[in-house]
Amino acid sequence: PGQLAILRLTKVVDPEFPLVRGWIAALGQGREVTPFFDYPLSPVSLSTVVKGLYQAVAWRKPGLFHLGGAEEVSYEQVCRFVLDALGLPAD
Repeated sequence: PGQLAILRLTKVVDPEFPLVRGWIAALGQGREVTPFFDYPLSPVSLSTVVKGLYQAVAWRKPGLFHLGGAEEVSYEQVCRFVLDALGLPAD
């Protein structure tokens, strides 16, 4: 009792994230994607989550911990990042 550590995460986003995979598939077929511009998230990478889990175990301290991205962005901004990574224009 009292030795429980909980790590709360914001949205974990990586290339295998279903929404990102869907965008990539749609764009590959020449279809338009319309991500929310007014819905924020604080994306965190899978590698950051793994590091956070490792650190939480290494601390050996009970508690509630929160792990999130460095800043809040919109889904549209995440989509623009995907477009940039694919070398595609935003329009």
